[in-house]
Amino acid sequence: MNVLWLKYAMKIEHHIRNCMVIQHFNLYRAASVGFLIIILTLSINSCSDQTAVKAFLTDIKKTPPQNRARVLDAFLQKNKKNALPLIDGNEVLFGLRMNTQKSVYLTGDMVQWEKDSLQMIHLAGTDFYYLQQKFPLDAYIEYKYVVGDSFIFDPFNDKRSEGGMGANSLLMMPRYEFPQEILKTQNVRTGQIDTLTFRSTVLNNERSVFIYEHPLTQKKAPLLIFQDGEEYLNFAYAHNILDNLIHEEKIPPVKAIFVNPVQRLKEYWMDDRYTKMLFTELIPTIKEQRKWNEAVSVGLCGVSLGGLISVYTLKTYPTVIDFVISQSGAFWVDNQKIIEVLQPLQNNEATVILQHGSFERQDGIHEAIMKLLKNRNFNVYEQRVHAGHNWGNWRTYLGDALEHVFVKRSL
Repeated sequence: MNVLWLKYAMKIEHHIRNCMVIQHFNLYRAASVGFLIIILTLSINSCSDQTAVKAFLTDIKKTPPQNRARVLDAFLQKNKKNALPLIDGNEVLFGLRMNTQKSVYLTGDMVQWEKDSLQMIHLAGTDFYYLQQKFPLDAYIEYKYVVGDSFIFDPFNDKRSEGGMGANSLLMMPRYEFPQEILKTQNVRTGQIDTLTFRSTVLNNERSVFIYEHPLTQKKAPLLIFQDGEEYLNFAYAHNILDNLIHEEKIPPVKAIFVNPVQRLKEYWMDDRYTKMLFTELIPTIKEQRKWNEAVSVGLCGVSLGGLISVYTLKTYPTVIDFVISQSGAFWVDNQKIIEVLQPLQNNEATVILQHGSFERQDGIHEAIMKLLKNRNFNVYEQRVHAGHNWGNWRTYLGDALEHVFVKRSL
């Protein structure tokens, strides 16, 4: 048997057996074509000496260039579908095999999708490009590789996340908690969703609206208004979240209106005609048609620009709105204007939840809005999570916000 491969196998085995918190360990050896094939099944949280990421990089760099392809093949054999990224504690090794003369980059939430800020390192003697990164242990990250003008899924990772701009490869760090409430659950009573086309006189247009009503809803049930309505249903699975939280008695039975935009950039960019349409046309019309006139509370929920317009609506309708959930509110489109709009607000006890991802780098404006609203007696809560500007973030933490609104759960 080739001595080089035997030494490599022994190094890895020694490294693994010295790790104190291994959940699964299976090592199989087989002689094939004169070298050792190693198949590893690992789930490592931390290690007392070297991490798995550093161990792999150290060993492969010590290997002569002409033999590195075999080392790499042996490493990737452990899990053909999800061999990479290799996660060990807060360290992550990204890797791509690509026969190209072009520079290869990693992009994603962690760099706000800048395509050329994280150049990957070419491993001499192979077609392998790699990059080591560190992330918070509970981070949720969407990413892709960039080769030339092409954005490429990670071929070693079959996890995908869908969103309004398409799908991305997905990295979930070890302490990220998957939101079970987004799943459709057996033996859970589900809300009925009706679709209608609403024509606005104020905006002179038509839009699709989806109306959710849970079978346990009472006349004086809370009413939720979701901006980007269809995407909340398709990508956040908001109807499943409502069904499951109601079933678990974490929120009361509710009614909801999921409103589609027509000219999204214009309507959500702090447009007074849009908010007028909501509160003088759409909501009154649906309340009358469905006999919802006794709604006990009204709340707005939106992501990105939808979060911006939801907070902006407090300017004109502060006494009508009982709570606002802003998920990654795009206040950055005009920081100064949103602050100026909120300045004149008088004392108000409405609840405002400001959720945003740390990778979005919007801490400053969120803190400024929170401070301003608190000074006007709003009940304001900030939830900063280790995620980016995407539906994966928003569906993960929507349930937290809804629970907090109704039962004051800590964020």
